Amino acid sequence: MMENKKIAILDAKESILISTLLEGAVEVSDFRLSIGHFSKTKVINLFRDSFPKFSSGVKSKITDVFNRYFFNNNKIGENEFWQFVDFRNFWAELRIFHNVIYSRDMTLSDIIKFFEQTLFRTKTRLNLNFLQKKIIEKLGKNPSSLYNQLAEDLGISEKKASVTLKHLNSHGIYLGSLISYKSLNLHEFFSFNRSDDFGDNAVLIDRYLLFPDLNITHGIMSRKKHGPSFYYVKEKKMYFNPDILNKGLSIQDWKKHSPIKQKNFSDSVSSTELKKVSSEKQPYLPHLLRNCELDFKRPDIKTIAETHDISARTMFRVKSRLIEEKIIQPCIVVENPDLLQVLLVSKSELTELYNRVPFIRTYQIHDDFGDTSWLSYLSIFMSDFKYIYSRLSRNTEVFQVIKRQIKDLNLGFDLVTLSHANRKTYTNK
Repeated sequence: MMENKKIAILDAKESILISTLLEGAVEVSDFRLSIGHFSKTKVINLFRDSFPKFSSGVKSKITDVFNRYFFNNNKIGENEFWQFVDFRNFWAELRIFHNVIYSRDMTLSDIIKFFEQTLFRTKTRLNLNFLQKKIIEKLGKNPSSLYNQLAEDLGISEKKASVTLKHLNSHGIYLGSLISYKSLNLHEFFSFNRSDDFGDNAVLIDRYLLFPDLNITHGIMSRKKHGPSFYYVKEKKMYFNPDILNKGLSIQDWKKHSPIKQKNFSDSVSSTELKKVSSEKQPYLPHLLRNCELDFKRPDIKTIAETHDISARTMFRVKSRLIEEKIIQPCIVVENPDLLQVLLVSKSELTELYNRVPFIRTYQIHDDFGDTSWLSYLSIFMSDFKYIYSRLSRNTEVFQVIKRQIKDLNLGFDLVTLSHANRKTYTNK
């Protein structure tokens, strides 16, 4: 009995080590040193059993590559997969391919083409480490997770969780919020007018510089301003897919597969209790909401409280209530400069993009005559732009976001300017 337990423990250690390789959680050189302490035959068998979906031919080939590469078995000849083994992420990409992309009807040439596109021709992966990916995954499923919850789940300190989140935030992947401004009788709008005159009732303003040449203003007003250039938000939704972001799955990868089922966050709040919260009687509310939109966990409550002469304790209490009422809904926002930010204007809702891109925020907007359109803000991998353009450009206006300037009019300063594009993407119509 004791001997069987020892064997099971050894098998568990070997399996865990192989899993770390296939998850990208260990360097290849460190794996090679560690794996040498275990039985070669057992390690190879466990590796082969990690890919039950593969056909026998594919499984045999990748097992041979593993044997030759990590155990220096030169008696085994090189095969089609050998060209990929020196890529740092190959073993993790192999697991992703097996779990998400592979199907039995794929030929060997289809499989090799996938790895050529993934590892040779296009850069769709962000430079995220193992811990960053795990935190993104956790927050993607439960954005309200506290630091101590994240730390406990991942076996790290709260400080490590906080520092990692700050690092992600500085790289345009942050825990923001979807805000239901209409629940507080505030009017969210878009304007295609180049003029800066939005009246005294404009509270918050974002400006988008787009390519081809176009400027769009997104803002919040306490009272509607009418005109041909104003479109007001009727409904909005936000989708974040941690699997797409972490695994670098392009839209093309999903042509033969069902989209991942992922919770969406939508502005669909309706409660009689909300009418008691008035933005006119409590003018600090728009600024609290904007700060939560940019940083859910640590909005700058101290500055807002001092500006509006109200206690920080009251601000925290109001924030908690707004979260309970789902006026504030935490969600990961992706505006990473290594991704391409695209703005689409369409006549119908582009539901086919939900959950197929790393991040999308979409708005249903209407003009003074009641005519509706859909405006979608996407973060996509650079290689997906051509595919989206070819599929949508006939019925949709497609713009690349060059710069986003976030202003706070009442507090009198620019909060931040985000430069998205290092280069412009040109397409032939």
